[in-house]
Amino acid sequence: MLRGSDALLPALILISLVYILLFFFSMNLNCNFYLKAKNNAKKGCVLLGFDDGPAPEMTLKILDILDQYHAQAVFFLIGENAIKYPDIVREIINRGHLVGGHTLHHPTNFGTLDLVRAEEEIMQGIYVIEEIINQKVTLFRPPFGVTNPVIATIIKKII
Repeated sequence: MLRGSDALLPALILISLVYILLFFFSMNLNCNFYLKAKNNAKKGCVLLGFDDGPAPEMTLKILDILDQYHAQAVFFLIGENAIKYPDIVREIINRGHLVGGHTLHHPTNFGTLDLVRAEEEIMQGIYVIEEIINQKVTLFRPPFGVTNPVIATIIKKII
């Protein structure tokens, strides 16, 4: 029989393993642990996605390369960048590509935000893009691919 202090170490090890597993699943979008990642690409096709734009020095170059190869992509846009470069956002749409949200500010601590703050980041980022393109945005990619129960709750409610 284990005494109190003897039982503490196995309990700490078990708790640590649970936290490590949850961290791994939170950081790996492909696991579909909290949310199912969408992939509508046809078999044998590649779905291209670009994050963090629009950025004048790169987005227009990427659009030209995609045009050259008759390829389509999804651009996951940061709201504050979309505000700065609305013409580039409209150019993405005009060239036949899709856009999705990627939060308003792309906070480095996105995975640790509480429900209210995470919802503000997601919703305001999407709202900015919708106002520019006059279309509903139905795609979202979390910064750094981080998901958790808070983010899953918000996304299931809006998309």
